[in-house]
Parts: sequence; C-alpha cells; structure tokens
Amino acid sequence: MLKRSSTLFCLLASVFVHAQKKPTVQQLEQGKLLAKNCIDCHASPGATLADPLRGIRKIRTADYIYSLLKNPMRFADENNIAKKAFAKRGLQMPPFPDLSKTEIKKILDYFDSLATDKKNNKN
Repeated sequence: MLKRSSTLFCLLASVFVHAQKKPTVQQLEQGKLLAKNCIDCHASPGATLADPLRGIRKIRTADYIYSLLKNPMRFADENNIAKKAFAKRGLQMPPFPDLSKTEIKKILDYFDSLATDKKNNKN
C-alpha cells in the first residue's frame, strides 16, 4: 500500500511541476510585440482572413503549431489538416523560420490573454 501511495504521489507531483505557469505581464507584452506580424490575419476574436489564434492550443499540438509557423506551405504539403485550412481561406501564410519555441509560446499566450468578445477586446 505504501509503495502504491508513493507512486501516486510522484505521479501527481510531476503533473503539477509540468503544469503550465500563467504568463507574466512582461511575457504577454513580449508576445504582443512578437505578434505584430500575426494580428492583421489572426486577430482575436473573429479573424476574417485566417483562423483566430486565441485558444488554438486547445485543438492543435505545440509541434503542429511550431512546424506550421516555421514553414507553413511545406507543412501544409505534408499535413492534410493544414492543407485544408489554407485551401479554406485561399491564402498563403509567410514562414517565420527565426521564431523560437519560446517566442511562439509568448505569441500564443498573448492571443489567449485577449478578451473573448470584440467589445472588451482593447488590444
């Protein structure tokens, strides 16, 4: 019984350690600056040119998003979901090969921090 309890404790502790921390105000400001190339097409909410980025991590994995941003058109050639998304809008997204995973996370954190309705969205 003791062994089972300690295993459960270790499992729960690792989940809490790896849980995402809430971004700081400074990280959100950095994300806002990094997102200036994204705003026109992916403004949240109700993006008209491209799908909104607010909440994208709830439906796409970090690897999917990272690969897509690095080289969108090549990724779309290899991934049917991305291919359909681009075909839906009829647009091509520019590549962002110099963005790091940390910078991409800050951009997504910024979009996720935006208000959910247009009336309250002052960013």
